[in-house]
Amino acid sequence: MVISNSIFYFIYNFSHYSSIAKIALFLSYPFTYGILLIIAIWAIFFSNRKMFNFSLLFMSAFFSWVVAGVLKNIF
Repeated sequence: MVISNSIFYFIYNFSHYSSIAKIALFLSYPFTYGILLIIAIWAIFFSNRKMFNFSLLFMSAFFSWVVAGVLKNIF
């Protein structure tokens, strides 16, 4: 999907406001960990294949962490 320049710059200009940037940074980490916690709780308590889903969740989180570390060093 291609985003037009005017929409991009409209969103980008919000980064110049320090209060909005601080709010976005504050919410980004808890939101991410909250979603992971919800998925982990579902995989452990509400799934029919508990061990498979929990191990899949763990492996995907681990490999995404490894890939993010490699990409961070490359770029």
